[in-house]
Amino acid sequence: MFGLGKRRSPYGEFLDEHRIKQEDIVKVTGLNRDTVSDVCSDPDYKPRKSTITLLLMAVRELTGKKVSKQDFWT
Repeated sequence: MFGLGKRRSPYGEFLDEHRIKQEDIVKVTGLNRDTVSDVCSDPDYKPRKSTITLLLMAVRELTGKKVSKQDFWT
């Protein structure tokens, strides 16, 4: 159920490529489900700096990859 024709942001595409569910990000970060959904689906969504920090920490923990803010947001 990953990337089924949904509109995705770079962050959402990364999750799809690594088969990470949004719910996993919610559990790791403690962020609201709607916030995570917005971050994953809207390429124009600009999360707060504190939210970005949590989102990056979550993908680092779940994938073991070194990612940075520039990988997802300009």
